[in-house]
Formats: sequence, structure tokens, C-alpha cells
Amino acid sequence: KSDKGNQKAKLHKVMFSTKNGRGREPGRGFPTTDSAHIAHTAFSPDGHYMFFTVCQDLNAYDKRCELWLTILDRRNRWLPAIRLPYDRLVATARAAEAAGFTGMAGMDHLVPPLAESQPMWEAMTTNTWLAAHTARLKLGSLVLCDAMRNPVVLAREAVTLDHASGGRFELGIGWGSYQSEFDNFALEPARARERVVRLRETLEILEGLWSGEPFSYEGHFNRIESVTFAPAPLSKIPI
Repeated sequence: KSDKGNQKAKLHKVMFSTKNGRGREPGRGFPTTDSAHIAHTAFSPDGHYMFFTVCQDLNAYDKRCELWLTILDRRNRWLPAIRLPYDRLVATARAAEAAGFTGMAGMDHLVPPLAESQPMWEAMTTNTWLAAHTARLKLGSLVLCDAMRNPVVLAREAVTLDHASGGRFELGIGWGSYQSEFDNFALEPARARERVVRLRETLEILEGLWSGEPFSYEGHFNRIESVTFAPAPLSKIPI
């Protein structure tokens, strides 16, 4: 169930695994923030879909939770951008929307982890395509890799998708966890501590550019001289 009257809470989405067909108790074993909790996860009986709820308040579990969907194979690999043709992705998204799901989340890699020879689609383009073929479903990623993106370009992409989808885009972003991808493509910064610093800068830049006010920034990895971004997001894009 979702609280459609309160869409401003930041939803922090994380990657995890559970045993097939089983879930976990609300709030147990998952990170929480001041505004959102990963409350429950479960696989479908066939293991092809994973469902998870994101709650703004675990004390109001039945009233303030959103139900999201992602697609897995039996090895727990994220499938929304791997091997699946776009017609099947669209069909899955529309079925999820009709069934009452809040959103559908994909992945973000340059090559599929543990399946490097398989074809895959790019995350933001896929979200745009699915948004164009649905009416209410929210779209996002688990999660975009900060090191793969210029934060100014990402700010423009996100606000564009926000407007194109009527406010249905949610930005899931992290500092990256698949080390071989950093090594194979010489992504920088490669050290985990520096990636955390870069992610912090990206989040600060996104907030500044989306404010619609003149914005300057001086960081370790980024520098921006007085710019104003327009248009601003339709409302606050959840991060």
C-alpha cells in the first residue's frame, strides 16, 4: 500500500538477497534512514521476481509503504537490463502497474556482473522507455554508479526524466561495489574512500543545481562556476 499524498520522502534503495519464497520481518537486517526503511523482501515462488517494500514509518507499516518490483534469475542476477527484449520489459512494467505495484527498479553496470558475455541495456535510457509506456509506475535503479557519470549531466538527465514521466522518476545512486568494473574500464576514483567523497560531492551538486538558484561549487573532484539550471524538478526528486 502506498501513501500517494506524501511523495517527498527520500527512498534509499539497497541491494540484498533472501531465501527463495521467504521474506524478512519489517526493519530487521536492512539499513534505515530518518525518512525511509527497507521493510520487507520476498521472492515470488518461481524465483523470477523480487518484491520489496519501502516504508517511511515502520510504526505505520500498513499505511505508509510502497511496493516495488525487480526481476531476477535463479542466480539472483538483476535482469531488467540483461538479455530481456524491450517488449518483455514493457509487458512486465505494465503488468506490475496493473497489479498495483508502486515502482520497478533496474540495475546499472557497463557489463553484467558474473554474466559479462550477455547483452544488456543502459539504465537511464531503459527507465525513460518504460516511463513512456506506463502511466503511474515509478521508475528507478538499484543503483546508479556515481563514478560512471558526470554529476552535472546526471542532474540534467534526472530532471528531464522527471518532467517527461510526470514526476515518476526516483534517483537511486551509490558509490559502486563491483570492483572488476572499475579495473576493466579504468573508472576513477578506484579507491572506495575516494568514491565515497565523490558521491558526497555529487549529491551536493544535484541539490544545488535542482534548486533553480545560481549555484557554484568547489570540491575535490568537481568545480562549478555560478550557473542556474532550468527547469527545476516538478517536485523534490527522491534520492
